Amino acid sequence: MLSEEESLKVYRRYAVPGPDHVLFQAAFANFNPHAATAVNVHNDFRAPLLFIAGGEDHIAPESVVKANVQLYRKSKAITDYKAYPGRTHYILGQDGWQEVADYALDWAARNARSESRPMTPILTAGTEIKREQEKAPGLEQKVFI
Repeated sequence: MLSEEESLKVYRRYAVPGPDHVLFQAAFANFNPHAATAVNVHNDFRAPLLFIAGGEDHIAPESVVKANVQLYRKSKAITDYKAYPGRTHYILGQDGWQEVADYALDWAARNARSESRPMTPILTAGTEIKREQEKAPGLEQKVFI
């Protein structure tokens, strides 16, 4: 875990002010079925997805990461999970970051051309979304990270 002094140093170095529109969108996403934050967790044609959790992460706690993993596993696409106890949200800035980076890189190389992953059809984005909605209307779910 980072000390308060280390945390402040990281904040001063990497924090970037952002627009509040994102927070507004997330706050009201459950009331808008076409929200910009909506995610189709049933998309079988997405790329493989690796979730990495830090055991001491207070921004995206391990329980939240695990809940998102369960949602995304509703898809036939590859979804994996790896936890690193004792690590914070600043997981790649902490000592030993190479272990996490090596794991993620090895995982990506193994899953980049997986035979179990269906090929993405060549369609425009609007056509693909329309076809997915026709197959399973009302299955849109929202995931917040």
